[in-house]
Amino acid sequence: MNEYRKRRPISQRKVSGPGSKYTRHGYRYNRNRRSSKKSYRLWPGITLLCLITIVLYFQLSPYHEIGGSSWMPLFPGAAERQDDSRQQTSSDDIDPKEGTENSGQTDHPDSDEQAAPEETSHQRGGPSETTPSVTQEPEPVLIQLAAVGDLLMHRPITDGGLVNPDTDPPAYDFRPNFKFIKASIMQADEAIFNLETTLAGPPYTGYPRFSAPDAVAEALLDTGFTLASTANNHILDKDQEGFFRTTKVLRDIGFHVIGTRLSTDEPRDIILDISGIITAFTAYTFETPGTPSQRTLNSLPIPDEIHPLLNSFNPYRQEAYEADLERMLEHIEDMKLRGAELICMSIHWGEEYQTESRPYQREMAQKLADAGVQVIFGHHPHVLQEIDILVSAQTGESTVVYYSLGNLVTNMTNEVPHAAGWSQDSMIARVVIQKDNEGVKLVQAQYVPAHIIRVPEPQGRRHYVVPVLPALEEPESFYTTREVMRKSLERINQVMKSIPEDGPVPIRQVPR
Repeated sequence: MNEYRKRRPISQRKVSGPGSKYTRHGYRYNRNRRSSKKSYRLWPGITLLCLITIVLYFQLSPYHEIGGSSWMPLFPGAAERQDDSRQQTSSDDIDPKEGTENSGQTDHPDSDEQAAPEETSHQRGGPSETTPSVTQEPEPVLIQLAAVGDLLMHRPITDGGLVNPDTDPPAYDFRPNFKFIKASIMQADEAIFNLETTLAGPPYTGYPRFSAPDAVAEALLDTGFTLASTANNHILDKDQEGFFRTTKVLRDIGFHVIGTRLSTDEPRDIILDISGIITAFTAYTFETPGTPSQRTLNSLPIPDEIHPLLNSFNPYRQEAYEADLERMLEHIEDMKLRGAELICMSIHWGEEYQTESRPYQREMAQKLADAGVQVIFGHHPHVLQEIDILVSAQTGESTVVYYSLGNLVTNMTNEVPHAAGWSQDSMIARVVIQKDNEGVKLVQAQYVPAHIIRVPEPQGRRHYVVPVLPALEEPESFYTTREVMRKSLERINQVMKSIPEDGPVPIRQVPR
């Protein structure tokens, strides 16, 4: 059946009323009606009138072209009179681009203002002129990627999110914790967080073996995050059940999960088309030393069935590290073969509470940059580390490395006293990527200084992530003081003092 139903011809449409049931040319007629003989007497006069009308029509215009031929005037002066009438037309009604051949066009018969479309030489049957085509270069495409630090769900943070203890299970809401950074996260096309806890279900626990309510993931989705990195040293805190449930819950809520997978049939990464830029995301975590025959994570044995599902490397045993790094480089090549134009990696590495990266971090970062990784977001030290721009020895392209993004939320002020202040300093990393005729490249790296504050509330202490620069201007709006924000910014600037001022890609501190 056709998509549109055809209408019946007018001559076949039924009408009501006496006489014939049909119409012709839109008029009813009665085939039983007798013709009047007097009507035949009018035919000679009608015929003569029609002939006179036709002759006059063609004499009032200099010529009319039909099918490429000209009908020239029979009476001298007709064309001159037509030209005189056109000369009286206002200059505002004449297109200065029209040639003499098109000057004989008249106004549209149905409108006093709208002119008839200009005829082309092809429509008139004459030769057509070929206009050289101009190739328009596509507009450059810009996208933004964002990332934040470790989400450490210490028990006081979980208790601070409790809103209804009488439900089963108790109801939690962690959206307020991130309300001050929501606008910054929403600016990005894709935003990554590192979930350094499990979502293993109740009972909820804090350090040393974390399990948090699913509501924290729902709050992060509401804040604007789109990717969850689960490759870290706490993913096995609740054994295999916690490992699988965490990945499944995150996916069910709506996140792309990188770092862990549910089966070996799934890829070790996520590849997305972001405004035409094919972008691959993946995540890896360090392992603890273990033994040649047993890999470990936080000294917990990694089950044989889990190891293929976790992206990891062992930096403490040279033989294992070389083999793991080789697999990582093969993975990078595989992502490029599957179409990735941009590769972003989240890496759990380094040494806790050290504000400078370790040599193995820098060596690994350079190898990844040489292999084609353009963006590296670092986690695990729980304090900020420097930002650097590397240049690939193979391609000459730039790679930005955020060696550590600190914490997104934490209660380390109490649990790790020597890290007080430093472990509360944080940042939002943001990179700007451009695609043009020359390819995909990094054009700017940014960071938003942030700080974690604790505010007493009826259910406990609520932990808020606060952007430092706006809070310096209006501390009361962010539940803090100017002095707290000033000291935080001093510490952050001290860590970032090594940022190159004249590197191949600018690194900018921004307020939000």
